[in-house]
Amino acid sequence: MRPKPYIPSKMDKQALKLRENKTILQRPRERILSAEFGSSGQNLDSSITVKVHRLKYNRRKQEKEEEEEVLVVHGIDVQSEYVKFDVYINLVDESTSFSEFAGTFVHIPHGKRDANRKINLKLGISEVLEDLEADSDESIWVTLIPRTKSCTYTIIDGLQIEYMR
Repeated sequence: MRPKPYIPSKMDKQALKLRENKTILQRPRERILSAEFGSSGQNLDSSITVKVHRLKYNRRKQEKEEEEEVLVVHGIDVQSEYVKFDVYINLVDESTSFSEFAGTFVHIPHGKRDANRKINLKLGISEVLEDLEADSDESIWVTLIPRTKSCTYTIIDGLQIEYMR
């Protein structure tokens, strides 16, 4: 059973709206960026929060059953040994992050590293969006939180949403 949101969704939406209007004070180590990080990517040396637009929102129940909404963290370039980071949707408070949790990326080296190989992380988020009452929102806030110091040497190209049948 998935945990219910700790903060009522109306309060969450107000806090996210404040973030949208940039009137909320950012946590010192948080950066708010666009969903594409440019040709050089974005280093994951601290938490990153990104607003990601959804192509399909206000989907009917049948549409949700036919297609899974998938968050893609693309172009992950791991340049160190062991890397781990967590992914959250519409995270307002890191201390109450159970229902906002979308998944974890873990890379454990094995064999020879291919310097030109980048990895994509795909996470199904339909249930998370429904639990957070965000399935009708035009965009979501995605937060990446590094869990190992080696994330300093990890570069990410961007985030996007896809739909899988």
